[in-house]
Amino acid sequence: MRYLGVMCAISMALLSACGGEDTPAQEIENKQRLPRITGPAFVLEPREPSEAARAAFDEAETTYEDEAYEAALVLYIRACEGGHMRACRNAGFMHRQGIGIEQSYELARSYYQTSCNGGDESGCSNLGALFDEGWGVQQDYARAYELYVQGCENGSPYGCKQIGEMYTNGRGREVNHARALTYFESACDGGNADGCGWTGWLQERDLDGAPRDYQSAAPAYELGCQGGNTFSCLRLGFLLEDGNGVPVDKARAFDLYESACAADDGSACFRAGYSYATGTIAEQNMTIAAQRFSKGCELENGGSCTNLGHLHETGEGVERSTSRALELMELGCELGDPDGCIYAGNRYSSGKNVALNQKLGLEFFTKACEAGAAHGCNSIGVLYQHAEGIRKSYRKARQYYQQACEGGFASGCENLGLLYENGFGVLANNKTALEHYQQACDINPEEGCGFAGDHIYFGTAGTPADQEAGLKLATYGCENGDEWACDWLERLDDTE
Repeated sequence: MRYLGVMCAISMALLSACGGEDTPAQEIENKQRLPRITGPAFVLEPREPSEAARAAFDEAETTYEDEAYEAALVLYIRACEGGHMRACRNAGFMHRQGIGIEQSYELARSYYQTSCNGGDESGCSNLGALFDEGWGVQQDYARAYELYVQGCENGSPYGCKQIGEMYTNGRGREVNHARALTYFESACDGGNADGCGWTGWLQERDLDGAPRDYQSAAPAYELGCQGGNTFSCLRLGFLLEDGNGVPVDKARAFDLYESACAADDGSACFRAGYSYATGTIAEQNMTIAAQRFSKGCELENGGSCTNLGHLHETGEGVERSTSRALELMELGCELGDPDGCIYAGNRYSSGKNVALNQKLGLEFFTKACEAGAAHGCNSIGVLYQHAEGIRKSYRKARQYYQQACEGGFASGCENLGLLYENGFGVLANNKTALEHYQQACDINPEEGCGFAGDHIYFGTAGTPADQEAGLKLATYGCENGDEWACDWLERLDDTE
């Protein structure tokens, strides 16, 4: 059985809030966009905290940790009124999150503004987040950037991390990965675990001005993982499993996947499930694989849903149920896993374990293709060329084969060659066909090598016959799984 090795991409959904905004007891951030709240705001005049304010703050911290939130908020406000700027910031956080009191962005902004005015750098960064997200204020990236800079330059790792995100995502800033990396490194150095995760991710990539550097990525991920950022744990596991920038350590890689999964990282649950299903870095156990995929699916990881569907289709580790399998594949597709879309599309377009519905199959293949999955584009081409449930179109078939081929999917190149060789929807052109067969062979020797070898051997593509080169190419394909090439070589032997 084939399992899907889905590589997760970095996103705010994957980067945990650990090491993020400075909050009372490091309360985890919830960045859902919520309705704007309007109304007047006040700002307290900052001053040196009194002894009573310091005492109230210390008591508030203990009370918050005991989860007596209403009492903690009263104490934070008392300390804030006594000039304790961090208490003002924490009061702002509780108002913003609705912890111990009804949510109020207006009051949150007032407390953040007070703490920022009083020299609390994290108060400035937290105030910037309100403008960045449009929480209770008009969204203003320029103002958010100013506040993040004010916070970052005065020692707020969270502010540095937020600036890095703006440069990475083009949010109010022109994309600049090199500059983003500088800010993420500052955030990481200041103890922001999210900043470490972003640092490692950029160092893994060959982006503008930020060359690939696995050796630097690994320690950044190590710091992020130690700080509770599960994305860092997952990425560090990838490096350890493959030996990129670090010595291979598959046992530790697996432990990282398991621990991150236990901390509710859906992508890590997928990777742990994949490890159990394939037996690559863990003893094969389909029952536990199903459990990990199930948890990953519950955490909205599309690849986990798709692979759990495969297990239900085969009955490995779970009860066999083709209807449940299809349901999970469709859910995987909905959650952004292109392979889920392709497998659902295959079921509907072939009528396997479900009523034949090629139009619905086409819809699933289109979702995969639009998500960048080249094999989804190829499947669309196949439907337009061969299907009976939709209107055939060689023009559209050629368009999608071309897209698949350009996306690096060998079958797309081979199918494109077949159109040109047979004159389906185009003028027959063996020279162009050969070019596409060679493309396919270069991508995957299971595809196109035999067809290319045939044309080269007999000289049927506008070039002189070259039996030695043709035999060599066809043999290469046959040795790598090209069955047509093997059959061609046998037929050739029979004629000699």
